[in-house]
Amino acid sequence: PISAKQWSCPSTPSYCLKSPASAAGVPSASAVQLQCVRGAAKGNRACRQGPSAKGQRLGVRIFEGQIAHKGDVIVKQSKLKFHPGLNVVFGHSRETLISTIEGRVMLTREKVELDWEHPRVQKFYEGRSTEALYKKYFHVIPDPQGQTFRLVSQV
Repeated sequence: PISAKQWSCPSTPSYCLKSPASAAGVPSASAVQLQCVRGAAKGNRACRQGPSAKGQRLGVRIFEGQIAHKGDVIVKQSKLKFHPGLNVVFGHSRETLISTIEGRVMLTREKVELDWEHPRVQKFYEGRSTEALYKKYFHVIPDPQGQTFRLVSQV
């Protein structure tokens, strides 16, 4: 019969179990089986990550001096980097700034005057000192009305 020592080779891992087997349960030379037991996952996980996710597409959409229409998104941001000024409000998602009227966009840097009742302001500024805090504000200034008028009717 072939001994277990003859079956060992350098390429066979130490965690492979060598068990001779036969139908009668008695080891024989012709019935030798190798059963390998693997304890850990094999392979590089970094190779199977899939395609990388798209960016969040954050940033300024309408720059200073450009015309914004009612309902246009001026800034899409993840934190309160920019604040809403005149004729600008927060959007429903994230910290998006949206124009409420049609006009030109203006950017200023001002000392903050926070509305502490707003939940987003509470979230970002609780526990912070706002005494000497300056932030950028987006404003939408409406275009001046023309000075020519037409009298339609007198009653």
